[in-house]
Amino acid sequence: MTLKEKKKSLRKSVRRVFKKDNIVKAVIIFATVILILTSILPYLL
Repeated sequence: MTLKEKKKSLRKSVRRVFKKDNIVKAVIIFATVILILTSILPYLL
């Protein structure tokens, strides 16, 4: 697999990720991860 092919497949996967519903999913996952981290971190520190 050449560098050009890798870039092409990477762009395709990025495009797939950046469809509307996937952005919403990513934001929700991101928010839950932040919530979990902020609730756990004070106990770890």
